[in-house]
Amino acid sequence: MYKLELRPTEQFIADLFAPYRNSGKVLYVDIWGVWCGPCRQEMPYSVELHEKLQGRPVEFVYLCTSSDKGDFDREIGKLGIADTGKNIWLNEDESRILRHYFGVSGTPHYWIIGENGDFVSESATDPSDPKTYETLRKLTEK
Repeated sequence: MYKLELRPTEQFIADLFAPYRNSGKVLYVDIWGVWCGPCRQEMPYSVELHEKLQGRPVEFVYLCTSSDKGDFDREIGKLGIADTGKNIWLNEDESRILRHYFGVSGTPHYWIIGENGDFVSESATDPSDPKTYETLRKLTEK
């Protein structure tokens, strides 16, 4: 994942994950939309999951797709995710490219990416599912 070779129009995808290259961190990626009810329902669980994993080498990356930038800026605070990870707003073109490139058909959608940059799960479970915590805990044990 960290080592993607992409066409110039897709380079932003590699740029999203470049800060984590060789970081030794596991990524929990949450693809969501401001307008998405199920996405919003899972956010308190994401905050809780983040708290349970404090001190472990895991980074939460929230990719907001197909949403108004102003709504995104307001909602990340209301949802409690402003300080739990990296919040990234994708414009409509970037959202479309991301969905097409990775075959993401809907939101919410979650990925777990191992510290080596490879997908552990291209369709991870919701943050409310105990299996998600167990997977991230095991991946971050040293």
